[in-house]
Amino acid sequence: MSSVEKASNLSENTPTVRSPFIIGVAGGSASGKKTVCDMIIERLRKHANAVREVVVMSLGDFYREFSEEEKELAKKGEFNFDHPNAFDFDLVEKVIEDLKAGKAVTLPSYDFDTRTRNPSAQHISPPDVVLFEGILILYEKRIRDSFSLKIFVDVDSDIRLAQRVLQDTEQRHHYPLEQVLNQYIKYVKPAYEDFVLPTKKTSDVIIPRGADNVAAIDLITSHIEDVLREDKSKNRLRTNSISSINSNTATTEGDDDIRSNITSNKPTSAVLSTTPPLYLSMLEAHSREDYVYLAKLAEQAERYEEMVENMKQVASADQELTVEERNLLSVAYKNVIGARRASWRIVSAIEQKEETKGNKTQVGHIKEYRIKIENELAKICEDILNVLDVHLIPSAATGESKVFYHKMKGDYHRYLAEFATGEKRKASADKSLEAYKAASEIAVTELAPTHPIRLGLALNFSVFYFEILDSPSNACQLAQQAFDDAIAELDTLNEESYRDSTLIMQLLRDNLTLWTSDKRENSEKTDAVKDEETPQTKEEP
Repeated sequence: MSSVEKASNLSENTPTVRSPFIIGVAGGSASGKKTVCDMIIERLRKHANAVREVVVMSLGDFYREFSEEEKELAKKGEFNFDHPNAFDFDLVEKVIEDLKAGKAVTLPSYDFDTRTRNPSAQHISPPDVVLFEGILILYEKRIRDSFSLKIFVDVDSDIRLAQRVLQDTEQRHHYPLEQVLNQYIKYVKPAYEDFVLPTKKTSDVIIPRGADNVAAIDLITSHIEDVLREDKSKNRLRTNSISSINSNTATTEGDDDIRSNITSNKPTSAVLSTTPPLYLSMLEAHSREDYVYLAKLAEQAERYEEMVENMKQVASADQELTVEERNLLSVAYKNVIGARRASWRIVSAIEQKEETKGNKTQVGHIKEYRIKIENELAKICEDILNVLDVHLIPSAATGESKVFYHKMKGDYHRYLAEFATGEKRKASADKSLEAYKAASEIAVTELAPTHPIRLGLALNFSVFYFEILDSPSNACQLAQQAFDDAIAELDTLNEESYRDSTLIMQLLRDNLTLWTSDKRENSEKTDAVKDEETPQTKEEP
């Protein structure tokens, strides 16, 4: 099979000199790297105005020349094709350099049956986009620094093994199953852990579940299209700038090459990296659209801190946000703070139990840990409150956005009040009450009772009364009034917001049921104490 697959050639008048957008696609053996590349190509082909030609190159065609002894070992399944020493990275570097310089290149191809490399299998001119896939394509620093975008296809090891067995016994080759499994255990698996997995932290984007993650692939393709729609000269400058930024920041201190810190790499989950960041921001956003794109990409990767940073850039422009941008900002901060709020509740409950048991040593450790979480919570709340006060509220032009931001302000002051004590708790509660009231005054005149933002405000405001001000009567009155007002105008509810509005109405009803049952129980048994098993009051999702 050819090392290059021409996916699109949609213009007859192709320029003789181009600086292509080069993407490195790494991942374990049989993780579906080639399939991901094909999916990106398929999407790019639909937009002839942006992309004229795309090629895929495979690191598997850049194996070095092997000795006769090595070829004999390979026939017996005793040669490690997944080790960095098996590849000709000098040739890889030369090909990439020539492509970026606008030169035509000669590409090799590797024949696994004869264990030989054809040094001049195909000649190509620089295309618009190059997808260079391979298990170790991000291994050498000099290679990965030349990529405009670095992708890691992250697929579960069991799935990769199953795919490899199918490929090597039926699809590509017809090797004995015993030989395939022996190679996997002896070479493929150790090489993945030692050489491939550590490159995950150097990638710009991780695609969890590989080719099954269609949304992530759509977002990546959209970004490529945006880059290629720009003026070609700007695109070249941008590509070089991206490479420069990545080379300066996407490696750890003293990391001249992946091999220098292989043993220090920690395993990561199948969804997102828990080691160094993915550097999604290193795609160098120049425009508002870029930051929004990166925020969506971070959301797909479940890297909400990076999602926050990108949406803060959008908010700092001091312009009215679109509904989509507003929701992205809200989702980003909710996910960042949500996990920590849950952690704080769990740790606080454990602390109370240990205090009851009289375990002073454990209580000391738990208290220290709880304070650490509280400091993180405070930092997040102060961050978004600053964004709201400085940028979003002053720039809000519609009643809908004003209610949204004042409600958001009330929410994050409420979160501060949840763990604060004394005067700090009172100050946070006062500010939360002020923000909720400001939002309510606007909502009554600007938004219909069935509007999901107005209903969400009523839901969270009532939770504030119940949990922070310890005022069940005010909480129930507010929630009941909002529910009744919405029911009265249910026939005016439009189809677009039906799902959101009815969901929040159900949450209001659930809280009313919970709170009224608490009232009855407290009247019968005043010494009842809530613990971590008590049903949680529900907030806006």
